[in-house]
Amino acid sequence: MQARSLLIPLALLLSTASSFAASTPRTPEIRQDRREVRSDKQAVHADHRELRHERRSGDLSGVRAERHDLHTDRRDLHQDKRDLRRDRRAAGAPG
Repeated sequence: MQARSLLIPLALLLSTASSFAASTPRTPEIRQDRREVRSDKQAVHADHRELRHERRSGDLSGVRAERHDLHTDRRDLHQDKRDLRRDRRAAGAPG
């Protein structure tokens, strides 16, 4: 009896999840935007890793300017993510 009572909510949850995934628009523009944001994110993370390495190795020349650039890149990346989310919602994505 308990197993059956657990299966019904599980089936409902799975059907809701699959309908949500199917309703999320994947237009070519949104896919391209997602690729660009992902690429930007990887570049920002690589820059941060490199900056940490330079700082640990004692090479402090230009670190302040690089930190400022990195901060600006991160801010731009977050704005791109917000714009992408807004565009997806405008295209009909739930939420």
